[in-house]
This record gives sequence, C-alpha cells and structure tokens, in this order.
Amino acid sequence: MKPVLSLLYLLVFLLFNSSGIYAVQDNRKVLYIASYHTEKDEWSQGIREGIEEVLSAADKIELRIFNMDTRLAQTEEEKIAAALKAKSVIEQFNPDVVIISDDNAAKYLLQPYYKDSAIPFVFCGINWEAASYGLPYSNTTGMIEVQLIKETVNTLKPYAKGVKTGCLRGDTLTNRKEQKYFDQQLGQPMDVRYVTNYEQWQKEFLQLQHDVDILILGSLRALDTQNATLDQIANFTFANTTIPTASYDEFMKQTSLLTLSTVPQEQGRWAATQALRILDGTPPATIQPVQNREAKRFLHMKLAGKLNIKFPYDLVESSHLVSYKLPKVLYIGSYHEGYFWSDNIEKGLKKGLGLKQTAGSESTEPPVVLDIFRMNTKLRSDEESKKNAALEALQRIEQFQPDLIVISDDNAAKYLVQPYLLETTIPIVFCGINYDASQYHLPTANSTGMLEIDPIAETVEFLSQYAKGKRIGYLGSDDISNKKTIQYNEKILGAPFTEGYLVSSYEEWKLAYQKLQTRVDMLIILNPIGIRGWSPEEADDFILHNTKIPSGGISAGEMRYSLLGHVKIPEEQGWWSGKTALKILEGTSPAAIPIVTNKQTRLFLNPTLANAIGIHFPVQLLEEATLVQQHHQ
Repeated sequence: MKPVLSLLYLLVFLLFNSSGIYAVQDNRKVLYIASYHTEKDEWSQGIREGIEEVLSAADKIELRIFNMDTRLAQTEEEKIAAALKAKSVIEQFNPDVVIISDDNAAKYLLQPYYKDSAIPFVFCGINWEAASYGLPYSNTTGMIEVQLIKETVNTLKPYAKGVKTGCLRGDTLTNRKEQKYFDQQLGQPMDVRYVTNYEQWQKEFLQLQHDVDILILGSLRALDTQNATLDQIANFTFANTTIPTASYDEFMKQTSLLTLSTVPQEQGRWAATQALRILDGTPPATIQPVQNREAKRFLHMKLAGKLNIKFPYDLVESSHLVSYKLPKVLYIGSYHEGYFWSDNIEKGLKKGLGLKQTAGSESTEPPVVLDIFRMNTKLRSDEESKKNAALEALQRIEQFQPDLIVISDDNAAKYLVQPYLLETTIPIVFCGINYDASQYHLPTANSTGMLEIDPIAETVEFLSQYAKGKRIGYLGSDDISNKKTIQYNEKILGAPFTEGYLVSSYEEWKLAYQKLQTRVDMLIILNPIGIRGWSPEEADDFILHNTKIPSGGISAGEMRYSLLGHVKIPEEQGWWSGKTALKILEGTSPAAIPIVTNKQTRLFLNPTLANAIGIHFPVQLLEEATLVQQHHQ
C-alpha cells in the first residue's frame, strides 16, 4: 500500500470511529409534538416539563420539540397544514420514538399518517377516550386525560344544600362530547347551560345560583369573553356566588370555591417513561393505556368565608390556598384636597364603591383597594405644572398597577388621559368633564363616564324673578372648565351672555364685578379657585358692600358669593363613578355602559345677600332650600 493511501485509510478509520461520531450514532432520538404550543400554552408547557424531567435523567437522549400551535386554529385547513409540518419534521429528524399531546395531533397527524407504522408513538392529553381515532394501534400506547368530576362533586357535597349539580360551559363540540363523560361519572345528567359569549355566561351564572346546589364552571378558553380580563371575571363570580362552585382548569382557580385540576406534568412524565421503555425494547402494544390520577386542589378561602364554609384542617393543609385579590381602583382628581368640588366627588366615589367610613377608617371588608392622586391643577395652573402633574399621575399608575382608573374634571382628561392612556386597555371611568368629552377623544372602547352639565338655565330662570331686565353677565377664573361652561351655556340659553370676564387676579375680579353691577341685570358667578390673590373672607366683604343686582351660582362652592342657585351635586358624579367602576370590575365592558349627564340639583339661598339688596324670599322657599352662612370680617 502506498504511504498516501495508507494515511487516507487511517484518517477515514479515525473519523468514523471517533467518540463524537459514535455519540451521535448512539443517541436515541425522541420527538415531542404538541398540539398547541409549549411556550404560549400552560398545559403544553407542563407536559413538556414532565417529559424533560424524565429524559434529562436518562443517558444519550436527544429531545426535539415541535409545536403545531392549533389552540386558536379555526379551520380544518389550518390544522391539516400544521400536521403536515409536523410530518415533515418526523421525516427529517427520523426519531426513535414520538410523543404527542392532545387531540389535534392524534386526529390530524397520528391517525392519517402513522397508524400501525414502524415508528413507535406515545400519546397523552387525549380527552376521555382514544377510540374515536382508532387507538390504540400496534405502534402506540398512551395516557387518556379525564377530569375528576366525581371527586370534585363529592368534595363539595357536604357544603351544599342539595345534590343537584349544574355545569356552565362554552358551546363547542368538544364540550358537548366531554359533558357526556361528566354525566357518566356522576351516574346522572347535570343541568348544563351552553353559552357562546360572556354576557350569556354572566346571565346563566346568576340563574344557576338559584337552579342548582353545586355548579361546575367549564373552561373559559372556548368562550368569547368580550375582552373581560380573568380578574374582572373573578370579581364578578366573587360578588355573585351563593352556592359551592368548582372548576377543573388551574387558570380558573380565582373564579371558584374549589378547583381540582389535572396535572400536565403527570402526562409528560408518564409519556417519557414509556418512551424510555420502548427504547429499551418493550413493544408499545404491550404497554397498557392508562388514565391520569393526579390532581392539584385549590381552595378559595375568601369565597369560603363569604359562603360561611369551614373546610376541615386536613383538607386545607393538603390544598393550595387561593387568596382573593381585591381589585385596585385609582382615583385621579384634577384639583386639590380641601376644594369643595373635589372633596365631595371623593366622598361620593367612596360611597359608590362601598367603602364605608367609620371613625376615619374604611371598612375592614372593603370591596376594592382605593388609592387617590390629586393633580392640584387649580392652584398650579400654568401649562408646565399641569403637564408635570400628569407625569406624576402616570408614575402613580405604574407604581400602583390599578385594575381600573377613575378620573374627574377636564385637566385629568386633557393632560393625562388624552396623551398617555387612550391606547391602553385599562378601564377608565371619567366624571366632571364639562359638557363634551370628544375633544379629549373620549369615550374609547375602554372608557365611559358622566359628563358635567351646569344647571345655569334653571338658575337664570330663578334669578329673572328678582332681576329688572334680561341681560346676563358672568365672572370667574380663567380656566378650561369656565370657558367650556360659557361656550355651552350660550347654546343652552339660546343667546350670548351680554358681558362677562374670566380673570387671573383678584384685583381684576373686583374691577370686573363692579363694572358688571351696572351693565347687566343678573350675574352668574363662576368658580374663582385659581384666581391669583383670592381670599374668600375678603371676597365675602367686598361682595356684601358692592352687590346691586341678583347673582347666581351653579355649584355649592360658589354659593357663598351668590344670591341663589340651583347647583350641581358633586357627590352624584362620584357615586355614579363608583357604582360604574364596580360594574366594570364585575365584568361589564365599559363600552356597554352609556355616557350620562348629571341630573341632581340642590337649591341654595344666601339670606345675607338677599337682605343687602332688599330681596325677601318666601318662607316656604326658605324652608325647602339650603341656606348659605356667609363669613365677614
């Protein structure tokens, strides 16, 4: 043999007998094909974890994973295409064993292409039975997935008033198929309600509280929840549950008293163990298919407390406990603490949310956690301060992570919601926005609210009884709210105001007040907060000595400076916002709640000013009205 050829043969011998090549040739190849997706889908991820746990402890195993990703596939074509991609992976990888999970892999891949083939398959996660796919084949074994409904109902029976059992679930072929097995396990039919959307689900949930003694909640995955979050659904079920309830999907543990969920890791561990047995020479057909037996038990202790159910200690100790998470509401007010309007919106909001105040502290069983942020844009009224206040509010949102935001008044809408929150999904309830919110691009799909309408027309009608003519003037601070009030009330009154001023300083206000006493017949006093140098006590004295014509206010805060007024009630805005927030947290879409306007008014009279200009109110009117006590130096 020539030296060159001898060297070539030696290199070939070393190449094909090196430890690296032998390692590759000796590796036993396992392919896991998930019907869904091991990164997006919690169930598939759990199966994968079980497989990896077993195979990582074995020698010379090469594991590859392929996701068919058919959880959201709507058409047969999509599922068939996913199966063909999986088939191509099998042909390229040439595995020694294939593990598949869930029905779609069995129906669209195993049955049409690998029935009784030379490649061994281990299936898992196929619901209730595999005979509909002709399984088992000569090359298969597997674990059937069943829900432990009988065990679930038996756990709840001691806490129910009777034994009638109901089930609420999405209307799909899979769910109807599964329901037959539920009935078989219990030995009697359940009262089943099939629904297609969240509105129907809510309606049937409420009805079933009266119709059955125990309620099983099916998976929400097949349901159009109309963008309701799981937290919102959990809030709804907590508020409306009156009988023992159960679910069998771990992700739904917040919605039910008891959750007895199958363990995907059990499926993965069993499938991987059988794959190793097959690799060691055991024929798949000799391995008896089995059903899952493990379960994770969750107890919703807050819901148990509401239902006055006391679980035995050993049951509690062996279960995972679900702590009910109170929904978080953040109220962002445009103005400051101590301002009458804002303070009373807050008071109404707390009442609407059901936050009872006793000796300065909220109830020990509040329905929500409320946080309050005040932008203080009446006293910090320049543009830069308003923008900075909005950024501070945005930071509070990021820190608090609320489930819902309530805002009041125009500045919060203009400087916070419009630039930063319109594209978010967080529900928003607004109130106190004057007349029209469209300039702030509200409402959006995630918002609703109460517009603030000033009852100027009613006040003007009342004032005209004491005025010598029909000329109407106005005076207030130069801010967004007052500008909108003037603009929209000119439309409502059907004529422009005769004369009026929006001013920045107290000196300007006094000059304008004196001028208007001789140029109009009645004067509307608008909010003076934000006027530089404003002193309520000094203003009281000035008005008393300079008033010649009747004046009217439109909110309680201005009534100390006015003769009379039908005024709006800030508590109405807050109360409505609180009630609406609870409705949204319980699952109602903000878009389904119509925009409304304030309706309530309260009559205020100022006897001190009446005496100063020689007006005498009837006794009956004085008895019906709220009388303003003015303060003077």
